[in-house]
Amino acid sequence: MLSVAVCCAGALLRRQGDAHDLSVADGLLTAALRYEPDNHVGWYHLGLARRAQGHTADGEKHLFTAMELASAAPVMSCSKLPLLV
Repeated sequence: MLSVAVCCAGALLRRQGDAHDLSVADGLLTAALRYEPDNHVGWYHLGLARRAQGHTADGEKHLFTAMELASAAPVMSCSKLPLLV
């Protein structure tokens, strides 16, 4: 759950757009993805951050990873299913 919070912080910093915030967002998102490498939202924001920093090839690779993971992700978290049944 911590990696989700770190991904959210990274996404917010990425949206700020200045070089320092993009660098911090890159670090936060990279660290979060070490703990939860199947987090497609983290890969998406890391891809956007890398593209904004001028690392187009890296950014595209991370965005492609995000798309692959998102297509394989369940529509709803398994932990929420018992609440709906």
